[in-house]
Parts: sequence; structure tokens; C-alpha cells
Amino acid sequence: MACSIFTTTYHNVKRNKETNYVPNKEININDYVEGYTTRPAFKKVLDVFEVKISKERQRKIVLDNGITLVCSDNHALICKEDGRLFDVFPDELLSTHKVVTSKD
Repeated sequence: MACSIFTTTYHNVKRNKETNYVPNKEININDYVEGYTTRPAFKKVLDVFEVKISKERQRKIVLDNGITLVCSDNHALICKEDGRLFDVFPDELLSTHKVVTSKD
């Protein structure tokens, strides 16, 4: 899944057998970033680049656990219900959705 990552977000990154919660601007090629498929897993970073998204397409989402997400309108968020993971786009997100974060 392709995604747009902004400098205000943080991710779990594995380097040299250590896992740290770091801002996107500190993620490097060959780091391993935690992602989700059917369960959390670390994937190798193959490339790093800056993405500019127009203000009209940006979405700011504040979660109940205090995490603030800034993403594009077509960036799927991973939600969980009854042990099942599924994607929800920001404009379709409901207050009943449980967005998966590394702090959950």
C-alpha cells in the first residue's frame, strides 16, 4: 500500500535490533518500519521522498488516545473490529471506528 507520510507523524522503526518511536523525517532507507497486514510486521524502507499535498486534500484526525494524524484524503487508515483489520479513508471515518496505532 502506498501512503503519504508527513513530518508530524511518528512510526516504530527497527534499526540495529532496536525499536524506537521516531518522527518520519528521521526514517532512512534500509530502516524497518512497522506496518500492518493481518498483524503488525516490520517492512524494509526502500526509498524516502517528500510528498506535497495541497491543503484542500489534507485531513487532520485527532484520535481518542491523543494521537493526531495528518494525511491525504486518499490515505487509507487501518481500523480493527472483531479481530479483523480493514481500511477506511479519512472522509469515511466514523467515531465508532477503532483506528490502529502503535500506542493502542
